[in-house]
Amino acid sequence: MIQSAMGPLTIDIKQAAYKEGTIIQGYPPGGGGDNPIKPNQSWQAVPDPLGSGHYLIVSGACNLCIGIGANVPNDPYTNPNVPLPAGFVTVTDDATDRGAILTLQAQEPVNNHYQLWDFVPVTGGAGNAVFIQNPQTGYVIELKSHSAAAAGPLVVNSRRISNDKYQLWTGVSQTGQAQAFPVRTMAQPGFALKGNSSYVFMPPNQGDHLIGLTLTVDIIEDLVCPSAGFSLQVNCNTPYLGPDGTDTEDYDRDAQWMQFGLFMQNYQLMLFNQTWHRAGAVPASEFPSQTETSAPLLQLPQPKPGQLPVPPTIPAGTRIILNLCTDHNDFAIGMTGLVLDSTGLPTGSPVYWPALGRNSFHTTIDGGKVHQKAMAPVGAFQVVFCSLPGGSIADFSAGMGTLTITASPGIAAQNNAVNPFGIGTAENSNVPYDLVLSGSSRSIVQPFGFVPPPFIPPH
Repeated sequence: MIQSAMGPLTIDIKQAAYKEGTIIQGYPPGGGGDNPIKPNQSWQAVPDPLGSGHYLIVSGACNLCIGIGANVPNDPYTNPNVPLPAGFVTVTDDATDRGAILTLQAQEPVNNHYQLWDFVPVTGGAGNAVFIQNPQTGYVIELKSHSAAAAGPLVVNSRRISNDKYQLWTGVSQTGQAQAFPVRTMAQPGFALKGNSSYVFMPPNQGDHLIGLTLTVDIIEDLVCPSAGFSLQVNCNTPYLGPDGTDTEDYDRDAQWMQFGLFMQNYQLMLFNQTWHRAGAVPASEFPSQTETSAPLLQLPQPKPGQLPVPPTIPAGTRIILNLCTDHNDFAIGMTGLVLDSTGLPTGSPVYWPALGRNSFHTTIDGGKVHQKAMAPVGAFQVVFCSLPGGSIADFSAGMGTLTITASPGIAAQNNAVNPFGIGTAENSNVPYDLVLSGSSRSIVQPFGFVPPPFIPPH
């Protein structure tokens, strides 16, 4: 059995209906100890037959597995005027949605991304409880009701840094003993993950160019921001294979520290970028470029006249998508930004903000502008919450979310960059980050935020 860490609910095939599309739910256990585990509550973690290194969760009563969404053929029950049999759902394709249900599905012979799972240990936790995480979306299985008081459907949602028990699961054997899961190892940084101190993401081959770099920020709980503003920085180095003369393509290029990201200032979210020369402020080069911001990506709610001041707040459910743009040489040349609301619809104005054409501090070099020829590929990067340039530590008061980072050909979390010019930033914040999975992957999810204080009811 797979049992909730919150209480006596197990992962259950509703009404033991062994058919594609049956809802997967949390339900009181019907076996264990002296009684056989009920077949519809019996599960096996089976290595992915397609060789991904992840796992299928396969029913012990049939050859069907747990998948995200209702990925089943059309049938007469999709008629809204015909009641569904108990335990079945209409056909949808919602596998990427936060809050998507889990259903029983036939094992896919190809493209089985939404049927794959990793067993992720709890940071600093004791015992056998794990998150069950889908590697494609980064979402974890949770009790939809957030309660073990009654049976209910299971859904997937963003992993919370607060380690809430409704997202944690334990294995239970036929004898009622703890059953260990095949847990993944986590990347151990050896330092506190906080503010401007976090992992560096690099490809296994240090000479590879990273392309398709996307940062998705999911806000799980209202992110209450410092009134003075903050930045979310994607700080990049070029690929590195050795000192001067060894790697003439990338490391020897002038652009060695490329900074892209998000500013929050005056209740507005804006894109920014800045590029620095490998030797710092070199008068004979176009670098450094000036830090310039785009038109607003999103306007945050402001207090109305006569109201008490309120800190800038990014609402729960907001999703911010930032894409690093590259040219045919894989040179980083700009960033796009898009904000979605809790329903998945765009809010605010999508923005493209090029690094090319930015003003240089050296007005007599190349017309005082940054040109395409001066840019470089990305070989390593870091994602951190910080203050605005020149500001004190950005002091957030509440909030929680995840950073989903994707890139090709794949990235792994490392403790530092090999490029000797460094990758860190002087700005800082009080935002904590969680551990991420070790090993190389096209997508890495990192929870961040603050654990809210326990609720104390009034006396």
